[in-house]
Amino acid sequence: LKRPVSLGNQQSRQTQLFQSATIPVSRKLIGRAGALPSGREAEPQKQNLEVVLSFRNTSALGLGSPLPKGALRAYQAEGEAKHLLGEAPLAHTAIGGLVELRLGRAFDLNVERVVTDFEKTGKNSYRAAWELRISNAKNKPQQIVLQEQIPGKWKVVSASGTWTKAAANVLEFRVDVPAQTGDKPLVLKYAFSTEL
Repeated sequence: LKRPVSLGNQQSRQTQLFQSATIPVSRKLIGRAGALPSGREAEPQKQNLEVVLSFRNTSALGLGSPLPKGALRAYQAEGEAKHLLGEAPLAHTAIGGLVELRLGRAFDLNVERVVTDFEKTGKNSYRAAWELRISNAKNKPQQIVLQEQIPGKWKVVSASGTWTKAAANVLEFRVDVPAQTGDKPLVLKYAFSTEL
């Protein structure tokens, strides 16, 4: 705190940490899933996307002091009213640190995951293919991030979308999903081989 605060024995007190009531954040819709099938996937797997808000703890945003661990609430202003978006735990965050808040799951954006090929090609090697059917019930197009976690040494054999290797075991797609896909979801297909 920037000023002393007195507490009596067994007393609790709330105090303001920052003057700024508005912090600009970036919003991501993220889907994370294990990409190596078990071989028992008979039905399509439905997945809702995580809603993640993030910002840096910098003085340019009106912050710039270490943030203590606790609960953080996110609100969105609509005219004079403020609507609670959600609450998430906040870890201790140093100056300049990245804060990522997982506020829940989107109910109007989902991914249906279907295994289209799975084969054991060696003692510890596999080949698999997925079809991801992405539905958007929102009135606006949405950009989503799909992170497919692949163990071992892997390579992409084919993909119908642009991908990056976000980490040693993460294949990442950034997908622009049109508004109101209805019964015609956006389809993303990919195949990979891996050696454990």
